[in-house]
Order: sequence, then C-alpha cells, then structure tokens
Amino acid sequence: MRHYYLRQRSKSGKWYATIMNTITRKPELFRCTGTNDKNQAEAIAQDWLINGLPDSNKVSKDTRQLRSMNFFDYLKNFLEYDTSEYIKEKIKT
Repeated sequence: MRHYYLRQRSKSGKWYATIMNTITRKPELFRCTGTNDKNQAEAIAQDWLINGLPDSNKVSKDTRQLRSMNFFDYLKNFLEYDTSEYIKEKIKT
C-alpha cells in the first residue's frame, strides 16, 4: 500500500495529495500541494509524510477561535479599520 496518492482535478491544474493512514488504510488527509509539476508535488507529499504538515497547528487554532466567536464579534473584528486583516490586505493592493 502506498502512503500517499497524487491526483489533479483538471488537466494542467494543481496536484492534490491524499495521505493514507497505514493502519486503517483509509484517507487521512487531502491537501493541495500548490504546484502544477508532478515531481515537485511528489517531493512535497513525501516531505509531509516525514515532517508533518506545515502550519497545521495554526489552522486548527484559528478555526477554534472562529467557532467560539459569535457573528457580531466576527463582523466587528472584520470591519475594524486598525486591526482588520482584510482591510490591511486591501490597502496593500
């Protein structure tokens, strides 16, 4: 059994890696490698197997924080001029 599988959703599209659980033999994770080159995608998938996923703790922490926030607080933070990440990105472009 392979530890990961690669596939493209469309021709000339980005490669997606499916990391398999070797014990249950079921897919454990599905994530985009961010590249159109198959060889580079294989290298990225192998790196994920060895070193783990990058920023996986950051994503789960942000998700927990958003789930605990009510909609009004989310909008207030989203539209706050001084602290909004969205507004900062719009100003940069």
